[in-house]
Amino acid sequence: VMIYFDKPTQEIILNRIVKLIKPNGWYVAGHSENFNHLTAIMRARGRTIYQINEKQI
Repeated sequence: VMIYFDKPTQEIILNRIVKLIKPNGWYVAGHSENFNHLTAIMRARGRTIYQINEKQI
């Protein structure tokens, strides 16, 4: 679903989502989604797997 939003909107949504995930928790994206532009929020650990940065929690 996130692929239908522009990058600023994706960032707003993911900032809300990461508050619900445990420190250093995981976010699994769809195969066509890419959030490499959001390195301040999370870092890629695979093609569709991201780990939330601890400082975001």
